[in-house]
Amino acid sequence: MSARQAAAAALATAAGLGAIVVDRLSRDGAADDTPLVAGLAGAVTLGFAVLVFAWALPRAKSHGGRASSMALVTSVVGFFSVASAWTGLPFVLGTGGAMLGTAVLRGTASSRQRAVGTFAVGLGLGAVALAIVTVWFG
Repeated sequence: MSARQAAAAALATAAGLGAIVVDRLSRDGAADDTPLVAGLAGAVTLGFAVLVFAWALPRAKSHGGRASSMALVTSVVGFFSVASAWTGLPFVLGTGGAMLGTAVLRGTASSRQRAVGTFAVGLGLGAVALAIVTVWFG
């Protein structure tokens, strides 16, 4: 993983964890389970970050055949997880899908795979953008 990719992975993970903190601090307070829920959401976010950035991304670079499918699935799940942006998952999955999509674009010559990779990049970036709006205004 390059330094730029590592920085993007760290920033996405930090943004996801920050979304959890912002959500928990902006609540009206009466919930007794706030630390437990925040801890679980943080653990899930970190788990997905490790899965996407430490396992899926290097695997996609070395095994190019299914990388476009992996990029698309990651971006789609990231996009649909915007509804629960407080968990931090859209930041990790959207960024991961976009990074997987760029790996597809750099490593394949098939027009179908390039199209899927391009769509995954756009959808992943859209998931991150919508998550930012959701956390900021939600």
